[in-house]
Amino acid sequence: MSIRNRLNYYMTVLTKDMAKQAEFDYENFKTAHDVLHTYAGNIAGKAILDVGCGRLCSQTLLFHSLRGKVTGIDTTYIVLNKPSYLKYWQSLTKNGLEGFGRDVIYALLGKNKAYYQRLRSLSRLKLEPKALDIRQMDVENMSFPDSMFDIVISNNVFEHIDNIPKAISEVARVLKRGGITYIRINLFTSLFGGHNLDWRKPSKVPPWDHLRNNRYTAPVYLNRLRQHEYISLFRERFEILDVIDGCYFGKDLLTPSIRAELSDYSEEELLKTHTTIVTRK
Repeated sequence: MSIRNRLNYYMTVLTKDMAKQAEFDYENFKTAHDVLHTYAGNIAGKAILDVGCGRLCSQTLLFHSLRGKVTGIDTTYIVLNKPSYLKYWQSLTKNGLEGFGRDVIYALLGKNKAYYQRLRSLSRLKLEPKALDIRQMDVENMSFPDSMFDIVISNNVFEHIDNIPKAISEVARVLKRGGITYIRINLFTSLFGGHNLDWRKPSKVPPWDHLRNNRYTAPVYLNRLRQHEYISLFRERFEILDVIDGCYFGKDLLTPSIRAELSDYSEEELLKTHTTIVTRK
């Protein structure tokens, strides 16, 4: 990836509107909660694993606020619930200079504060980031004992996992019999599946560049799996309860010439933003 592309990516991250991000995350939480309530009942008291909780830990935090026994894991070291005298030093040693710089800049710009203020106003819940159980761990090699969790959730993470069969096997191992998974996946074949944050600007990034010339790559790993491949892999270990399609986006950008160029993909694949796979062990 070019230095220019990397700088553009991080500038977009650092200038993100955190109130809008909170609104997006809260809508995802409400959808997840409704689905899980249907299949798993009341969240209170349930042991929940949030795979790839992210730096802001929104889903971990919101489900914890509903009295779920939530554990969040991420390959990144999360400073959110760490003592101030430790967190930035450990961020530097564990996340490297880029991760450390992002943590410090977010704190200096008040981005985390703005995010949680908006999340509190939307949810009307008592959010306690410092009370969370957050661990640095890879879903492909988890240290939890067998059959520990009632529910496993994940929000826009599985597209970044290298060994999906291994991750699914580990999820099956730590989930109790009868336990439920709720796995939301950004689809690689969608307009923004390449994770280039300028995908909304066709003048800067050609539509579906990641499926065509791939000249505007983002500094994140993507496994490039398609929806049917995820479903097939989950079906090997779980009973599929539901596959919930996301919205469809980009039809106005899918010109006849681009459609012909991407003939290996169906129009549905190119336009569908994400999918959510709900399963039972």
